[in-house]
Amino acid sequence: MEITLEDVKRFMKKRAWVQIDENEWDHPFSTHILEFDNVNTKVSDVVKFLGKFEGCSPDTIMSNIIMSKTLESHKPDKYQKYALETWAEHTTTQESINHAFLGLSNEVGELLGLHKKNLYKPNYSVSRDEFLDELGDCFYYLVVLASEFGVTINELAKMNKKKLKGGHGWVKKGVDKKQK
Repeated sequence: MEITLEDVKRFMKKRAWVQIDENEWDHPFSTHILEFDNVNTKVSDVVKFLGKFEGCSPDTIMSNIIMSKTLESHKPDKYQKYALETWAEHTTTQESINHAFLGLSNEVGELLGLHKKNLYKPNYSVSRDEFLDELGDCFYYLVVLASEFGVTINELAKMNKKKLKGGHGWVKKGVDKKQK
């Protein structure tokens, strides 16, 4: 996939860089301004600078730019559109991804809390509604994460089905281990 300076600029905007004028860019956490023009500047030079600024390799920056470009063509499926209508506005894609990862881990913790209560709290039994509520919260954040990475829920289900058919799961019900 060919990466242009326009692709790099769109990526920078998602990373909180602000275009001051045609050739100058500023970042809230930067002590200097990045200058480049559309004629003489090479994509590789800007990518090297961004790698130094973000503390990672130019290859990582390039991979992120490619993913960002891929995401621009992402078409969420019907449920993702519904879930994303309630998703918070973020200034950068990275903020949105961080929010979704933290939300998912928090909700998985709440789901585990229900399981812990079910195991160890005397006279306590998790209701189906409690379980569905927490599992639904996990699903919400998973749906958002998938969308942020350009994946529909349908794509995810198909990929996982293929992976399970390939033997990724443990043992199929009703299949003797010796038969494998």
